[in-house]
Amino acid sequence: MITHGGDITMRPIGTIRTAYTETSSIPKGPGARHEAEGVLEIRPDLEPGLADIDGFSHLFVLWVFDRSE
Repeated sequence: MITHGGDITMRPIGTIRTAYTETSSIPKGPGARHEAEGVLEIRPDLEPGLADIDGFSHLFVLWVFDRSE
């Protein structure tokens, strides 16, 4: 149960991988073109949860910028 003002803990279920290895190489600012493709890697122990994923039209991905300053 979450009470008002309580903490919420998130545990990663996977990793997003792109061609960008450094934050300085990511396009930023007005007019930046975001055309890079990436891959979502789900932890192997959670792969059974992906059964029938093709039946969905949309997926929501929540992420944390782990290298943000």
